[in-house]
Amino acid sequence: MAKRSLGHFRLGIVVCLLTVLGDARPVQAICDPSRPIERSPWDRYHERGGNRCEGVYGEQPVSGDIIGEIASFTRGAPRYELEATPLTVSWPETVEGPVLLRAVALREDLLYQMDAVPPAGTSSFAWPSDLLVHRKIEPHELGIRAWAVQPLLGRPRPVHLPLTVHQGDRMPGTERYVVVVLPGAALRKLEAAVDRVIVADGEAAQTLEVLTPYRDLGRGYYAANTPFRFALPVLAEAGSYRLRLRAEREDGEPDTESFWFAHVAP
Repeated sequence: MAKRSLGHFRLGIVVCLLTVLGDARPVQAICDPSRPIERSPWDRYHERGGNRCEGVYGEQPVSGDIIGEIASFTRGAPRYELEATPLTVSWPETVEGPVLLRAVALREDLLYQMDAVPPAGTSSFAWPSDLLVHRKIEPHELGIRAWAVQPLLGRPRPVHLPLTVHQGDRMPGTERYVVVVLPGAALRKLEAAVDRVIVADGEAAQTLEVLTPYRDLGRGYYAANTPFRFALPVLAEAGSYRLRLRAEREDGEPDTESFWFAHVAP
């Protein structure tokens, strides 16, 4: 069975950001450097149209991370049909700096990825659906997220953006944020907490306030490499937030992960 690399969430962000923030935008600035770039057959992962890299790729080693990969962060679930109409990926207009998009297939038997760096100043991306149709990737099998680098608590951090994915007039049916986690190992416990970034006297005085303490996500068993979805609590105030995940493997070994995101009132 194909193996998925679960460590690229951490490494891939750093490598891509270092490249994108430079003056030039070669193909490598868009493509994930951990993925082999091949143009044959046509559905292999490579640069397409000058604005994205997309396709399937070969077997990759597994990193051994316990929590694994936060594969998706969206406002409502993606909505589309497997037809030729392009998808529209949207984020808030107020975002400054380059925005990076990444989509992955959540099926363990399909190693598929899409990376894009939309032009600066835009707030949407027209995504051709030909590969999704060809590989029959249904909405519930797609993970997607977008992030931009923002200064938080004294250093630049990848802050994930409220993202909607739709096709034509098929809009997401909820405004709650949906997170998809792909565990890197079988888990007997997974907990989540949310903190809010408080700004008192400008960016230099940022602090964290616990909004919701750790709560058990309630499944009791989380299979390795099997997507698990959960919704974040409704957020009242716009601003920057931190999602904290705490996991425990079946043998008791623990792991934690932090995920920064922005909330903008719809």
